[in-house]
Amino acid sequence: MRAGDVDALLTTFASWGKTRELFERYFRDHCDGTRTVLVAVVDGRLVGYATLMWASGYPPFAAAGIPEIVDISIADAWQRRGIGTAIIRMHEQGALAGGRTVLGIGVECTPQYAYAARLYPFLGFEPDGRGIDPENNELHLTRRLV
Repeated sequence: MRAGDVDALLTTFASWGKTRELFERYFRDHCDGTRTVLVAVVDGRLVGYATLMWASGYPPFAAAGIPEIVDISIADAWQRRGIGTAIIRMHEQGALAGGRTVLGIGVECTPQYAYAARLYPFLGFEPDGRGIDPENNELHLTRRLV
């Protein structure tokens, strides 16, 4: 992620309720190393992003030192073209390079995220065995990287 990506992200995702403050925070976190933000660009246009939190906000992941992919967003017109999968795979490589052997991901259990809920197990992520987190209605999954 680069500073100029903040405006591009806002242009692409403002209709989703994403704010400048969110993307500015992502950029600050990216610069200080607490979060890695990857952006997807097709034909010069930013069409998606995903972030990797090195210290997960989900307590079981945090306690185990498992980084977590959070906030995967792909513009509607570009969904189901492999972009989300590519970003996830790149975050897996980054986690491995950072010395991590397990990666976490969460998915909100709502119809809006039904495709993601099907995709993550297809990519090798398995539920962490704790069920749906009642605080945010999310199912958390992990994938062993080695």
